[in-house]
Amino acid sequence: MSIMNKTIFLAGLSGVSSAWAGTAVSENTTALAGLVVVLVLSSFSLGYLWANRRRTAIQASQPARPPEESGSGASEPQNSLDEVKREQLKVVATLSHELRTPLHAILGLSELLLTDETIPKPALRHLDKINSAARGLLDSLNKAIEAARSDSGTLQLTPEETDLLAAIEDTLRTFIVAIEGKGLHLSLKFDPRLFTTRVLVDRVHLQQVLNNLIGNAIKFTDQGTISVWVACRRRTGDTLDLYFAVSDTGVGIPVDSLEAVLKPFGQVSTAQKGRPLGAGLGLSICNDLVTKLGGQLDLVSVEGEVSRFSFTLSLKELPAQRTKPKMLGTPKVTLISPANTGSEVMKTLLSDWGATVFYHSDLETELFSTHTDLLIIDESLVEGNLGAIKRLALQVTPGRLVILRAEEYTIDLKGVPDYNELFKPILPSQLAALVESSGLTSRLQARLEVAAKPVTDERPDVELTVLAVDDSPTNLLLLKAQLNKIGGTRVITAKNGAEALEKAEEGRIDLILMDFNMPVMDGVTAASHLREQGFSRPIIGLTALDNRATEVAENSHLFDKILNKPAGLDEIMRVIGSARDLMNMETAN
Repeated sequence: MSIMNKTIFLAGLSGVSSAWAGTAVSENTTALAGLVVVLVLSSFSLGYLWANRRRTAIQASQPARPPEESGSGASEPQNSLDEVKREQLKVVATLSHELRTPLHAILGLSELLLTDETIPKPALRHLDKINSAARGLLDSLNKAIEAARSDSGTLQLTPEETDLLAAIEDTLRTFIVAIEGKGLHLSLKFDPRLFTTRVLVDRVHLQQVLNNLIGNAIKFTDQGTISVWVACRRRTGDTLDLYFAVSDTGVGIPVDSLEAVLKPFGQVSTAQKGRPLGAGLGLSICNDLVTKLGGQLDLVSVEGEVSRFSFTLSLKELPAQRTKPKMLGTPKVTLISPANTGSEVMKTLLSDWGATVFYHSDLETELFSTHTDLLIIDESLVEGNLGAIKRLALQVTPGRLVILRAEEYTIDLKGVPDYNELFKPILPSQLAALVESSGLTSRLQARLEVAAKPVTDERPDVELTVLAVDDSPTNLLLLKAQLNKIGGTRVITAKNGAEALEKAEEGRIDLILMDFNMPVMDGVTAASHLREQGFSRPIIGLTALDNRATEVAENSHLFDKILNKPAGLDEIMRVIGSARDLMNMETAN
């Protein structure tokens, strides 16, 4: 019997998607009610899993009663505990699938809507918060699952090619809503030398560590800044020693409790002073995961002032797949922003990319006679100075005035001509996109030059025929929407493995996106039949099962790649790009 009725999620998601079907955006209470039901049921299930784990830990800590009889009876308490853990893992596997499947749809559909330029900005803000809330729920799910797996001794690492900056930024986006809600600042201090870095690492578990550390920092910080540091300590051949740290300006941890907080259910008295108690699992999980990743979790804290968790990992560097921005000439960038708003981060990145940065903490009179190629102003300085902002805007090229905004700020900027927005926290990829769109980088110039060349002698990309296989109508809808967004594909669908075999026999298929857990015939069985029949095109596994449960499929070489749900648009885009490159090479030959 399923833990959750999937129709609840389908009804809610249908409402969410239909709310923006037209050109006008209106509130949809049915969609919101469906989302609330999703969150409530998910939270209940996670609570059950946590309670079950705590009960197991308590049982394990209690001394075993002497057996009434000698012999095999001595092992009965341990056998009972092992049985509890086995049953717990069954719940974990089912819970993972039941939650990841609807989360895949929520995250995927909201991500697609966020790219819709016809949706008004206020509605996009709400969509972004829905997406962030869903990512937070996924983080809670991952945390509970990691705790259960750590208990059972089944935790294993699966290194994969990882875009370091993308992995870190995705993690931070999860916490934007929580940061805003507490009025905190979030700062990412990312080493500019790592902007294009790709490494071999277990991305899921690295993100899990950072998720737990950042979430813990937010919980125990009432004012100030949460800072995330990523830096290269040393490069030896193709090995990078990467330093990761999360610091906060919260309540701190007493010296006599530093070791306790890294143990399961370890808590300190500061958590009880008007604060809700957590599960006591997050830091324990971090400690275990960092050790398995090859590092050591270090903790430095001053009670009442600051805490910093850090670790260093030695990771293999892989060839970069993108380049960092390179300014045309040496443009002048003027940054007007108070302290603690990401100004240092922007100065470091812009300088590394080739700009000369002039920083001002307020609106000074000499600014009105100074030429600048890009003007970035924090919106906190706009209120009461709108006239001055308008005059400054006239001194820069249209589109090169940037207002640095916080999501919750609602200052009226009517009358300010041709400005762009950059939202906090400052993420390097967003800043790079901003300077590129402003025409200040060689990357944009190169694109313009390519666009100006005739393309009559170039071979266009061939259209891919993609077979999407999933038993969930909502997931099929999402896959079709993602593929249509990417473009250049013809999409065929099937709702189980048996139908997929029939579709593959009817005509040429260039790529298959295959779900694992389906009725009639599952994805692994279908992939096995396809390979036996000589199908040599890429088969990509899409699964809501826990990623460690996919090892059998990965080792059998039936799938070219396996993506864990929720799979983002970027992941699907990379898969399509690889398949298209293969097709283009074959067509050229």
